[in-house]
Amino acid sequence: MQRPCGSRETVARKEPSRSASTATSPTPEPSIAPPHKSGNPKSAPTIGGDGTVYFGSSGGLIYALDGKSGDERWSFQGFAGGARAIGADGTLYAWDARGNLLAIAP
Repeated sequence: MQRPCGSRETVARKEPSRSASTATSPTPEPSIAPPHKSGNPKSAPTIGGDGTVYFGSSGGLIYALDGKSGDERWSFQGFAGGARAIGADGTLYAWDARGNLLAIAP
């Protein structure tokens, strides 16, 4: 059967069952690491394969933090900001304030 142009068709929708057998467990709360002394982050974080969180601060430092505890693993003076990349071996690549490419081994 053809419908005239512009006609509307009602579509029935079936709502999911709300029985106890289909209930899902609550989503766990995310864990939040304690604040870090770095001051204001200057860049979005980069996360390594091992969970290390790398970011640059407004004070010109690159920080490496343990992604679970928030503990500082190391810091390095000379970061200018911008993008960072992590190599397959865990080396962090970033630019310094003079335009030099830094390669910081894990």
